Amino acid sequence: IPSWISEIGKDSLSYLNLSHNFITKMKQISWKNLGYLDLRSNLLQGPLLVPPSSLRVILILNNQFTGEIIHSICDIIALDVLDLSNNRLSGTIPKCIGNFSPWCQTKWPSRWSATTLFEEEFSSKV
Repeated sequence: IPSWISEIGKDSLSYLNLSHNFITKMKQISWKNLGYLDLRSNLLQGPLLVPPSSLRVILILNNQFTGEIIHSICDIIALDVLDLSNNRLSGTIPKCIGNFSPWCQTKWPSRWSATTLFEEEFSSKV
């Protein structure tokens, strides 16, 4: 992706779909009002990108992201859809993910199940 693309619609872009390409690298997401981000089915790798807090939909499945889910995902105000499946993520999932809207749809890598994800949180409340 050319570096100049981040200047296009910097304050007004709300929908970005770059899915099903052969993108291997993407610098930081710089669009302040982005609400929909679709980067699924690319070849993106490395740590997850820091998402803008305006996002409502994040589709980054079917890539090669590695590392943990970054805690800044907790700064997203009104997340509706989060799909991180089919990446190479590891580590723990931030507890704030359980605080997203009850309507938020999430999909995790297959080795993480809903029971495992929040087991610690629920057991501490019992």
